[in-house]
Amino acid sequence: MNSNTVDLHIPGGESMRLVARLATVGYIASAGLTLDEAEDMKIAVAEALGAVGGERLHVQFSTADGAVEIAVVGDGKGRPREEVESEIARYVLRSLADEVEIEENGAGQIGSIRMKKRLSGGA
Repeated sequence: MNSNTVDLHIPGGESMRLVARLATVGYIASAGLTLDEAEDMKIAVAEALGAVGGERLHVQFSTADGAVEIAVVGDGKGRPREEVESEIARYVLRSLADEVEIEENGAGQIGSIRMKKRLSGGA
């Protein structure tokens, strides 16, 4: 594991999602992104948490190759892939992050969302 990796495991309830949003801003600010970029990614993480859903959520922050990478992984109780892609990925996630990857689980639900935001001046 990269020494710049932070793993956050939280219950899926709305009140604990605030912890993930705050952690997002803190991690991104320490990685060197601007305040506006940190706010954009905070919104993206909030949307991803809602899309993935579930009783347990895992958010992983890391920096590699001049970018901040954020993965949001649920416990398999998310919304159907088609609904999430049309509502969230196209209109919110892809407008805020430089790269977005949505993976579904075997039940056809969103299993994880991975986002990447390049550091200012990064590759």
